Formats: sequence, structure tokens, C-alpha cells
Amino acid sequence: MAGESARDQARRQFEKAARHKRAGERYQRGAQGERATAEALEPLHAQGWVVRHDVAWPARPRANIDHVAIGPGGVLVIDSKNWSGEVVVRDRVLRQNGSSRESAVDGVAEAARAVSAALGGVPVTGVLCFTGETTLEGWVDDVLVCSTDNVAELLAARPPTLHREAVDRFARNAIVALPPATGPRATKLKAANGVGLRTPRRRVALRSRSRRRRRSALVRFAVALGCLGVLAVAAPGLGTAVVDLFTKGLAPDVTKVGEAVEVPGTGARPELSVTVRSVDEMARAGGVKPAKGSRLVAVRVRFENTGSTPWIAKRVPDISIATVDGRIYHADPRLSVTAGGAVFPGRPRVKPGKALAGRVVVAVPEDAKAKSVTVTVDATSGQHRWEM
Repeated sequence: MAGESARDQARRQFEKAARHKRAGERYQRGAQGERATAEALEPLHAQGWVVRHDVAWPARPRANIDHVAIGPGGVLVIDSKNWSGEVVVRDRVLRQNGSSRESAVDGVAEAARAVSAALGGVPVTGVLCFTGETTLEGWVDDVLVCSTDNVAELLAARPPTLHREAVDRFARNAIVALPPATGPRATKLKAANGVGLRTPRRRVALRSRSRRRRRSALVRFAVALGCLGVLAVAAPGLGTAVVDLFTKGLAPDVTKVGEAVEVPGTGARPELSVTVRSVDEMARAGGVKPAKGSRLVAVRVRFENTGSTPWIAKRVPDISIATVDGRIYHADPRLSVTAGGAVFPGRPRVKPGKALAGRVVVAVPEDAKAKSVTVTVDATSGQHRWEM
């Protein structure tokens, strides 16, 4: 039939244009959500918080992170969401119009882990912040779900874990570790259900001279990073000193071995009483002798659930020993057991009024002198330290 091929081509072009229009509308809604969240976070500046917007996702050059907040209440990664329909947290599941949106929770949790690694291992909490008139508050695993109406209030109410100096150090570290997410980026985005932390490709017209300058700067920066990597391998103490520049201001509560620390409940985690009961050397653990040049140190820890709900941990508590020269050594799960014989630390499950006690074993250099034990229950607990 005459004109059939032309009509077919026209149909395909109209369909393509419609897809682009829908994608553009989704990106526009996303941008509006980010702006609304940025405005909602603005009051935190007066309370000692530093908030950075639209930063690069570490090790993922085609992705970005909407907001990173650093303040007295810790470090948080905030993903803005501007979804349509009913959004609720029911039975610890995020739902949109009745359908589970677990992938959105996983996405911001992954971003929090990436930022934690980029900032030297500081605990980082993921936050999903929704725009709209309905106030939303809940927890899904270790991710806080809230709205632009209450996000600033919830962050400001978090128990203090960072002193002002620590906030400043982490903020300076973030300038290097989390640069602005500018320049071309991938357009592939699972925008149909609001999943992901990416933004559309932005075309930026640059003069060739500016490109050469940027490439030159990037080359110099890469060389500098390479030199730091070589120095860190050749002189581990120097690497520790560089990390200390940004992390020594993190001020965990300091307690003597044998004393209990009360950890406030938050989200799904009830109140806990944590005690490092003793720190002793041991000749072997589970029939295993220490490697040549190392010795084994046993740390006996007790977690008591002092809350009214079960404690079902979503991650393995981190237990480590710091030596007087500033090095950190973490517990070896292969050598650590609970009183019942199970591997410890694992993901604790403790009923209200009950306790879990056990031993973790840390291998340290033979000539190293242990200074303190640090316990991090989860991403929202902060660090707690027991002096030897």
C-alpha cells in the first residue's frame, strides 16, 4: 500500500518521542524531589551539620548520590524520592501502592556502604526521603524512611556521635572522597519505579583548552593518588597517619574494660547494654596456634537486650583492637565462639531481658601493645571504646 513504509516510520518516531517525553517527566520529578529535600535539610546548617548535594558515587563514575549529611548525629546518605501514589512502611517493608520497593532500600543501603568505605569506615546510615504532604517515618532494616516534612527534625534528634572537630574533618575528607557529580553521566536509569541514585546525562559545552586543562589536572591528581598508594604500601604507618587526620576526631564513648555501655535504641534495634568483660592473651583458639610473629588476644563481650522488643541484628557487630601505634586489628570469626559454640560475632538474635555472651579472638603482631577495644553494633549505634 502506498505510503505504508512512511507511516510505519512515523509511528516509530512518535513512539520514540513519547518515550523521551515520559523519561523527561520522570527526570523532572526527580530533580524537583532533590530540590525539595535540599530545602528541607537547610535548617541543619545552623545546628552544626554540613550537607553536600549531588556528589559522585565512589567507584561508580556513572552514578551519583543525592545528599550526604555530616553532623553531630553522624554521617547519613539521603536519597530523594518523588513517587506518586501511596507510599507507606508496613511490617518493615517499603510499599508504593501496595507493591514492595525493596530495591530502593537496597540502593540507598549500598550507597551508604560506599560512602562509609570512602570516609575511612565511619558508620553511615542510609535515608530515603520522600516529598509530598504526608509525613512518613519508619525503618526498613538499617534504612530510615522519612519525608521532607520531618527529615531535618529526625536527623537533629539523633544521639550525638561526632564532635565538632570530627564533623569538620569528615566534611573536609568528603570534599576529596565525594567530589561533585558533574560532567557526562549515564542515562540508563530504572526510573519507572523510582529505583536508583543516578541522574540523566548532562551535555556540557567545553572549549578544547578547558578540556586539556581538565585532563591535565586529572592526570596530576591520578599521579598524586598513585604516589599516596605507593607510600601507604611502603610505609603503613604513614597511611594510618593520613587516615587519622580525618578520623581521630570521631569521639566514641570511652569506658574501662569490665564496665557496661548503654546503647540507645533506634529504628528496629532496642536498647542494649554492651560490656567488654575482659581482654586476655591465649596460646591457641579452637586448636589453632597464632601465625609466626603474631599472638592471639581474646576479647570477651556481652550484649544484653534491655529493651522491650527482640534484637534481630541486620549486620555483624564490628569488634576490633587498637594498638598504641594507632593500628586497628579486627576479630577473626574463625576463632570466635559464643558460650553455645556458635561462631561469634554473627548476627545476634536476643530476646528482651536476655543476653548473648561470647569471645572474639584478634590476631595482633607479637610486639604490639593493645590500647583499647572498639565495638560498633550497627550503622546507627556509633562507636564505643573500652580502654585497657
